[in-house]
Amino acid sequence: MDNNKINIYVEVCRNDVSLPFYARTGDAGMDVSSAVDICVQPSATAVVPTGLKVAIPVGYEIQVRPRSGLSLKTPLRISNSPGTIDSGYRNEVGIIVTNTSLDKPICISKGDRIAQFVIQRISEIFFLQVDSVATIGEDRGGGFGSTGIDNKINKTHKITQNNSETRNSIGQDSHAFEESNCNKPLILGNLIFEGYNSLRANSDGDVILHAITNAVSGITGVNVLGPIADKMCQDGITESKYYLYEALKYMQNYKIVNISISIECLTPKIMPKLLELKASIASLLDLDVNCIGITATTGEGLTSFGQGKGIQVFCSLTVIKEQQV
Repeated sequence: MDNNKINIYVEVCRNDVSLPFYARTGDAGMDVSSAVDICVQPSATAVVPTGLKVAIPVGYEIQVRPRSGLSLKTPLRISNSPGTIDSGYRNEVGIIVTNTSLDKPICISKGDRIAQFVIQRISEIFFLQVDSVATIGEDRGGGFGSTGIDNKINKTHKITQNNSETRNSIGQDSHAFEESNCNKPLILGNLIFEGYNSLRANSDGDVILHAITNAVSGITGVNVLGPIADKMCQDGITESKYYLYEALKYMQNYKIVNISISIECLTPKIMPKLLELKASIASLLDLDVNCIGITATTGEGLTSFGQGKGIQVFCSLTVIKEQQV
């Protein structure tokens, strides 16, 4: 499973419409095409339908950007570049274009590539009102243009852990196995474990990510695995990584520096996929794999988890509150 790939669900709402595609391997943007024939008059702005409706995962956006060749060779421009398609938008996607020519119309044919889609992860921002911002971080001084070519001294900010606040929390979760194969895979740490029954849950049942999410909630005080995750699940968001992303939104300037995960189960065997599992979790949390420790035990079969009836996970989380100096 490639953790760099994100699934975007697409509904085609017009006939003979092409899905967005990468023109070359490694491209950041996917070409998107017009679903209609349309002419944009001189100095006019129009919406070009794509024939696509999308369901973007929570925590992400699609940015609509120009195609460089089209911008170079024609006077057609993406008016609000980069445009944003939010995760909650479910209507047909339209590309807002402007013909900057003063005297010639631009005619777009159905199937012409007119823009690019770029997927971006986003963070929720919290504005905290204070009496004065002058005492927070470093005041660089100056105003507009103060860092131009006449400025001979470059000032930089450092992030250090001196005088930083450290917190620790513990998260736990457990799930029983489904009694029979229900065509739902067993997912742990955002990895698929082939050949095993799935865990019983309304979500994908990723008990490792659930334990990490609960540990994050222990830092922030915002319980995500409850009404918040239930609402997300009702909206069709069943991948546990999105519950974790939701919990991380409330971390503000706390940074995870270490995770210790303890897994109790008879099956599956964790050690053969240990490195892959650590890499998957590290990718989700933007964390070095060396900051993640994972142990697994059967507990001598003294509990139902060690007897093969389910999986229990404990997660210990260490975070620091970084300060700018």
